[in-house]
Amino acid sequence: MSGAKCAVLLWAVVLGPAMACASEEGSLPLQSLATQEKLQSHIDVNFQGVTLNEVLTFFREQLKINVVLDRSASGFADKPITLQFKDVRAQNALAWSLQQVGLRYALVGGIVLVADRQNADASPPMTLRQNADAAQSMTLRQYDVADLLMPVIP
Repeated sequence: MSGAKCAVLLWAVVLGPAMACASEEGSLPLQSLATQEKLQSHIDVNFQGVTLNEVLTFFREQLKINVVLDRSASGFADKPITLQFKDVRAQNALAWSLQQVGLRYALVGGIVLVADRQNADASPPMTLRQNADAAQSMTLRQYDVADLLMPVIP
């Protein structure tokens, strides 16, 4: 088996189960990872007195993600937001936009939930802040895969 094939097989054996298992403590659901990746992309923002609803629609369309306004934040839907950024991470632009009206967001099962501070922090299963904490406190497990690397002798 060539070195490249061996490395790919080793990666699939070691990392594959961790990526597929969303219910294990400390791992992130695949939907959340995809949305989080989109939130890491860089965008330009130019909001001049647009409503929160228009801002959320912008992020939905620009990033192709689901964004939900929680009931706790529905009173802020028509609040004006003025903000201009060039080449910033989408998550930062979203956070700054929401900060102008006193709201936050949380990533819940691949959906961006916009809510007041109390409801965003209480949203199951994890907020983005908790996702970052989980990524830093992941447990490294070591498995013996030597038998997978040995050539098969007929």
